[in-house]
Amino acid sequence: MNVKVRLHLEFERLSVKTAVLGVSGYTGQALIKYLLQHPTFKIESLFSTSLTGQLSDYLPEYSTVDLPDVDVFSVDLCKNLDLL
Repeated sequence: MNVKVRLHLEFERLSVKTAVLGVSGYTGQALIKYLLQHPTFKIESLFSTSLTGQLSDYLPEYSTVDLPDVDVFSVDLCKNLDLL
């Protein structure tokens, strides 16, 4: 296994699986921007009480970013997360 592959696997192992609750609000959107710039955090889930589907449908600035779909919050969807 070459060094590049090993580094990628190590990065995946060390990344923090994160979800953002309240993505339709100012604080949730600011948190998404910070997390996208941070190398350790990986956004796995987005939750909202008022939005569902692609976040870029509501906020066009996220159309070039690969984000998960927005779901209604459920504890069952958080089982594999490290941080909410």
